[in-house]
Amino acid sequence: MERKNYNLDYLTGGDTTDIELCAQYGINPAYANTPRINDEMFRIINESSVRDMMKAGKTKQEAIEESNKFTRQAKQRATEILGDK
Repeated sequence: MERKNYNLDYLTGGDTTDIELCAQYGINPAYANTPRINDEMFRIINESSVRDMMKAGKTKQEAIEESNKFTRQAKQRATEILGDK
C-alpha cells in the first residue's frame, strides 16, 4: 500500500515526498506520511530565518518576532490552500 504524502510541496503538485524531506532536513521519520511533517518544516524554516535575520543585523528578539510573524502567515496561507487535504 502506498503511503500518503502530506507535505505542502507534494500536495500542491510538487514531487518531493515526506521521506525525502525527512532525509534532507533531519526530520524524525515518524513524522513522514502524517500532517505533522508540515509543522516540522515550519519549525525548521522559522529557526533558519531567525539565524539569517540575526546575521543580517537584527537582534535575537527582533528576529524571533519577525520570523514568528512570517511563520504564522505561512501557516494561515497553507490552511487556506490545503483546506482539509
